[in-house]
Parts: sequence; C-alpha cells; structure tokens
Amino acid sequence: MTNQFILRQMEAKFNGTLKDYLESMLESDSLYQALSPLKGDDLQVLVDYPFSIHHDLISNQIIRYKDIQKVPDQSFTVPFLLYGKNAHGLEFAFILTLKETDYLWAKGLYLALTEPGSALETLKNTCIASTLEHPGNHKALQDLIAAELSAGSIQRSLDKAVYTNHDQLIDLAHQKALSLQDELKEQIPTVQEKGRVIAQAVIQWFLLKKMVYVHTMMNRNLLNGPCKGDVKQQRHLAKQHADSIQFMMYSEMWRL
Repeated sequence: MTNQFILRQMEAKFNGTLKDYLESMLESDSLYQALSPLKGDDLQVLVDYPFSIHHDLISNQIIRYKDIQKVPDQSFTVPFLLYGKNAHGLEFAFILTLKETDYLWAKGLYLALTEPGSALETLKNTCIASTLEHPGNHKALQDLIAAELSAGSIQRSLDKAVYTNHDQLIDLAHQKALSLQDELKEQIPTVQEKGRVIAQAVIQWFLLKKMVYVHTMMNRNLLNGPCKGDVKQQRHLAKQHADSIQFMMYSEMWRL
C-alpha cells in the first residue's frame, strides 16, 4: 500500500477487520446480510474512506468538467473498501458501493483510485469494484484471494451481470446521469447542506465521464473496428462519449 493510502486509513469511519465490523451489527441488518458472505479472518475493511483526485492527469484534463475543480479535497468517498493479501502474498482491494444502481460509479472509483499517483496505484492489477447488492461478489472475492484469475477477468465477470457490450455501458451511463438530475431537483430544495449534496453530484457525474472515457479508450474492438486502428479517432470518440454525459451546472444546482 502507498503511504498516502496508509495515512488516509485513519480518516475512515471504520478501520479494522470485517469480522469486527460485522459484530457491531444486528444479523437482520441488510448491510450485515450483504457483507457477511464476504467475511474472512484476515479481511480488512475501511468504511467511508476519503480521497482526492489528481486534477492534472491527462484523462481529467481531456474530460474538462470544470465543476470538479470546485469540489473540496477529500470529498471523494469509498463506501466500503475491503483489502488483504491473496494466495501469493500480494495485496488486493475490493471497492464496494451501496446500491445496485451505483455499479458504474464503483467502476469510476476504481479508475480514480488506481491511476498514477493515487492511493491504490500499486494495486491496479489486484483491485476490482462492485456494489453490495451484486450477486457475484462472493465468487469474485474468492477468485481475487485465490489469484488464479486476473483481476481484469474477475471484473469482466461482474460486468456481464450489468451490461454485455460497450454500447450498453454508454447507455447505462446516460441513464444514470439523467436520473441523478431528476433526483437532485427533488432533493436539493429540501436539504440544509446544499453544498455537500451538490459536491457529491459533481463527483458522480465526473466519475461517469471518466469511466466512459477510459473504457472507450481501452476497448480494442472499437480501435480495430470503427476507429480503423487510429488511436486519434478512438480518443476523439472517447471524448465525445465523456461530453455526452449530461449534467446540471454548478450555479444551476445552487439556484434550486
């Protein structure tokens, strides 16, 4: 783990073994039921782990979502971060968001946490992301610990339960971005801490934009097919996908 990750551990809401965390809950608790199948003697968990992004990274600059600059440092939060060592003694991490509909945000968190200079950069090849409600979590964790499959292969297995191709991924991202607008129009006028709600919305849109940009750039079928092997065309397409994620302007949200 990086020094950055170790320092930020202390700022998490909970930092300890998953077993100890579960012992603080009722077995009837939905959170207990979601996490208990994942428990192991050496499995650690961070709850509400805070971090910041690197604003100067290439993908962030290309996305050019300026409102992300207005979000305070350490505003990004991972609801649950499980970590430990696999069968080969290498450290691994499992990012988990709360709701089933947050799967794409989980993937965005993975990208933000494992990019160069970030807290989990050294775990990029042993880190996966999902939601608490995903039916494949237990198998994914066991595969991650056994280290007989690559993290990328495990992640793709989780992905298949949510979307089957790149077009579906982009469509889901559009739907999520639009539904967030509808939620905010109802929520913001009713809350006292508007700034916190607005900041989280900006983060969610940013993660969607980052996720579709990076996944478009990583897609070899797009490169070898529609883009005819031209990386510049693929980069242009990735930028278009990122730009197509609709959001509300910062000032507009404050006026709600």
